[in-house]
Amino acid sequence: MRQLDAALKRLDDLQKRQTDAARDSQQKDALKDESSRAQAAGQQLDIARETQQLAEDVARLAELEPGEQADSAQQQGARDQAGQGAQALQEARQAMERGGQAAQKGEQAQLQKDQQEAEENLRRARDRLLQAKEELQAQASPDSESLAEKQRATADETRDLADRMQNDAESGGKGGEQSPGQESLDDAERDMRGAEQDLQQKQHEDAHRKQEEAIRKLEQAQRELEDELNQLRKEDRQETLRDLESRFRDMLAGQREINEETVRLDRIGVEKFQRAEQLQVADLSSRQRALSERAATCLHILEEEGTTIVFPHIVEQLSEDMGVVADRLAEVLVGPLTQSIEEEVLETLEELIQATQRMQQENEQQGGPMQDGSELAPLLPTSAELKLLRASQERVNSRTEVIDETRNSGEEPEATIARSLEAAARRQLECAEIAREMRDRQ
Repeated sequence: MRQLDAALKRLDDLQKRQTDAARDSQQKDALKDESSRAQAAGQQLDIARETQQLAEDVARLAELEPGEQADSAQQQGARDQAGQGAQALQEARQAMERGGQAAQKGEQAQLQKDQQEAEENLRRARDRLLQAKEELQAQASPDSESLAEKQRATADETRDLADRMQNDAESGGKGGEQSPGQESLDDAERDMRGAEQDLQQKQHEDAHRKQEEAIRKLEQAQRELEDELNQLRKEDRQETLRDLESRFRDMLAGQREINEETVRLDRIGVEKFQRAEQLQVADLSSRQRALSERAATCLHILEEEGTTIVFPHIVEQLSEDMGVVADRLAEVLVGPLTQSIEEEVLETLEELIQATQRMQQENEQQGGPMQDGSELAPLLPTSAELKLLRASQERVNSRTEVIDETRNSGEEPEATIARSLEAAARRQLECAEIAREMRDRQ
């Protein structure tokens, strides 16, 4: 194909030059003197030499190597057409040479006759090369029946998909209501069936138009399905946020009661505790541990949701802090450090409630939970997560100060102070790791 294209380009140039030479020879004084005759003859013979070279090159396209066979009837047909084209070029070259000789003799009428014959042979050669190209194109292109069969298979797959969508809609309790995108799929299938019939009838332009329309309908079905999916994700996200807010509120109410009871017991003084106070502290420890387990359930929900970094870490810290409070209450430690951690737990719950409320509002105002067209956006935006991380760091700072004050006051054994410092160090490391994860996500 490339060689044929190159040959056609050379042939077009020869035709133009031959047409120009013939036009020049029609001038009244074209061969008036020896100089003019020599110039006309030279011009014609130059075109003849290049036509001879082209004829030889085209003839090679028509030849098979020794022992080589044509791949197909189309290829053999292309070689035959090329051979006839080469022959027409040789005949054009002969006419050009005769014309050159006539020009040298000053025979203007004969020159024009030979040039006309050369032009006719060049046109015949071009027709043969174009037919050779068409033969190769026919070999490279799938036949209409094969295309129609593929179109039929695509239409069948589209029908199967539309049927499955209808079955899903009926099993989902939608009755006769169509699934999003189903009508567009039905329309696409009809266009595909029409294209199949056009291909069978070799009406390729009509088939192409219907195929383009089928693609447009499929794209419309895709958009409708994506919109529906986005809406479902939005509703599911809202449900997750409402559930988390409700859980955090219940924990907040329980934590307030624990905090108030701890302060009341501390005012009595551990050294004055009777059996009743001992039982009350044990009960507070049990209730605090139950809250820690409920926080762990929230953590599991967030890990399943899987789009945020800071949110689950903060909930995990919340559960750990509740566990620390439960352990300290079990050791009858109700002093400032315990109360400080309880206040941190309370603050964390309030921050988590505010974050979930804010995200619910934003989720309602925005188009949905998707970002960049396909990627699921985080449950909480980066700005909200940074606020939670900053609050966590501030709690580490505050706890470090309280631990230092407790140590200086001598209100607790050195062993419990050491455990609290180790826990604060771990929390500081967690904050650093969370910040690193956020940086890597950007």
